Amino acid sequence: MPSRRRFLAHSSALGLGALGGCVDALGSDRPTYTTPGTDGPPPPPEHHAFGSDGQWSSPGFDASNTRWDYRGSAPRDDARVRWRYPVQEGRAPTVSNGQVFVSAPGELVVLDAMEGEELWTAPTEPSWVGVPLVRNATAYVPVETDLRALDAVTGEELWSRSADERFTPPATVGGEELVVGNGEYVRALDAETGEERRSRRLYGTVNAPALGTTRSPTTTTQAGEVYVLERDGTGVWRRTLRASIEAPVTLGRDYAYVTEVDDTLRALDHGGETVWRAEGVADFRFGVAYTDAYVYAVDGSTLHALDSDSGEEHWAHHLGERAGVPAVVDDTVYVGGDRLHALDPEGTGERFSVDLGGRVGPDVSAGDGALYVPVTDDEGTDLVALETA
Repeated sequence: MPSRRRFLAHSSALGLGALGGCVDALGSDRPTYTTPGTDGPPPPPEHHAFGSDGQWSSPGFDASNTRWDYRGSAPRDDARVRWRYPVQEGRAPTVSNGQVFVSAPGELVVLDAMEGEELWTAPTEPSWVGVPLVRNATAYVPVETDLRALDAVTGEELWSRSADERFTPPATVGGEELVVGNGEYVRALDAETGEERRSRRLYGTVNAPALGTTRSPTTTTQAGEVYVLERDGTGVWRRTLRASIEAPVTLGRDYAYVTEVDDTLRALDHGGETVWRAEGVADFRFGVAYTDAYVYAVDGSTLHALDSDSGEEHWAHHLGERAGVPAVVDDTVYVGGDRLHALDPEGTGERFSVDLGGRVGPDVSAGDGALYVPVTDDEGTDLVALETA
């Protein structure tokens, strides 16, 4: 890692600020940011490289937690507020079919994506509600030790499953089976009924699993374990890392990217061997955003752009305040902090930033041409939808 960094001095003006020359030229021969083919219709989720249905329908965008919506659209050069909605907690929502699914203590709130109007709510008493997965017109909502399936249009409960430990948000490829963490177990559930098809106990509390086109669950535990399982629940490999893990794993085309609590980011190959390791580049709570050329990670107030194959740091950008996890939509990297920042993916500069009156984050999601960002100030938190100005 370099010992010195050169940071751009940020504009002190409120509102939009066009900022340029914002990066450190750390690495040589920066790779070109590329996307898979976008001509024609996208492949169905069961054949998509990352298990994506083309919408931000899970906390990590797709089944592989890439946070990379390369076919999507969002404000690129400037932004204005489409609507604001008061919420109780600051996590970005999932978005599907023109609906925005907002988790809050004691309820799930569903909003119209264009108007921000409340469509329906599902009370959950004073319980923790996780960010839901939405597939095939069904919202799968973790509520403490319950996992509930709700009709995405009406909010009607379709089924509910209870356990002794808290459920993580589930993952799915094709929408037929849900893979979910539950205490020290990984469970595979029938998506239509909630019935358990199989389970496997691991060492340590399980974080949210990730799936690729093989549908083989890859998951981490808070005890510092990384597991890849066969679809029938048997083990493929297991690796013990030196530190605890809290963030979800991200699956790229070739490697699994794992963030440890000491802010170390690792790339593991298909056999579980460490291909590269970068220290002090990734916040242990949230994970990373993956693209074919780059892995984007935030540590403290700095956004790092690493080569996805080698781990070499190609550029870095100072955000001015402690930030969360980045997201990539089309050809723009978005990350919060004291403002919302929109950057060129190859590090040529900041396209715009916008002051929304509070701290932005910790995460960002997108859909229907808008970005959805939690904004927190002394009076509380709003979910803000931003569109092209």
